[in-house]
Amino acid sequence: MLKINSSDLEPILEHSREDYPREACGIMKGRMSIVDGVKITEVLKVYRTKNIHPNPLRGYKMHAEDQYRVYVELDPELDLVGFYHSHPHGPPMARQRQI
Repeated sequence: MLKINSSDLEPILEHSREDYPREACGIMKGRMSIVDGVKITEVLKVYRTKNIHPNPLRGYKMHAEDQYRVYVELDPELDLVGFYHSHPHGPPMARQRQI
């Protein structure tokens, strides 16, 4: 189960609207736990990354310096819990990292 509050979801939606028609992408950090046998991923922070894909209308590639900054420098006490990208020209899909 993915748990994300509106204060973290809204920046993702805003980023997607601002970058349209290019694909927006970013990283989510938070906590992963198991409660009563249910895997719960809680998003606590959302970080924008630059899309450096050669054709950002069709795909995304996160900028390496942005990834490094998020993984190492920002909120090191939080876990990497996922990535987002906007699918501006395709159907919405979701994947979740298993713990």
